[in-house]
Amino acid sequence: MNESLPVTEKRQASKTALISVDANKYSVPAHLARKTVHYLRYEDRIEILDDKSIIAKHTLASGKNETIISSEHYPLHNAPAKRPKNALQAKFESLAPEAADYLQGLSSSRHGHLREQMEKIINLAKQHEGATISRAMNRSLAFGAFGYGILKRIIDRQIKAPHSLPKPPNNNSKANPGLPYSVRVEKRDTSYYGGASK
Repeated sequence: MNESLPVTEKRQASKTALISVDANKYSVPAHLARKTVHYLRYEDRIEILDDKSIIAKHTLASGKNETIISSEHYPLHNAPAKRPKNALQAKFESLAPEAADYLQGLSSSRHGHLREQMEKIINLAKQHEGATISRAMNRSLAFGAFGYGILKRIIDRQIKAPHSLPKPPNNNSKANPGLPYSVRVEKRDTSYYGGASK
């Protein structure tokens, strides 16, 4: 059975090495971040090119607003576990016992740039006790809702009207983001997102 010939297309990769094809995002090798990426588009897949060589492949997503990641495209993720975290990540994760799980959810959400969100939440934490931040992050994890604005609203209601807070869903999963779009990603070291940008 003959496959139809592919179409050659190009996209500008983001600083996090993602290209957008039909409202979905696909990872490309990290060295192509912020560069024009050429790829072959078939009916069911795309093949990423570097010069004329195929260096990566992705099956095309059937839905919309999906993010498809190949972990090998992010070498920092595959580094040994003892690798030191960047300063921003370490500072964020020290905010509360739930901060590392919260950060994983935050990295999958669409509430602005991750680094900016982390910095705002760190500044917010300076205005409140650790227990307050901990309770707010726990509530965010229970509802799968992440972002500076959401966390700030939770804290405000905890302080001003704690009885008005909705009851968390009966869910044993600690971090299960109920997001309105699908994200297919392997759990990865969030220090990749918070790294210094040039």
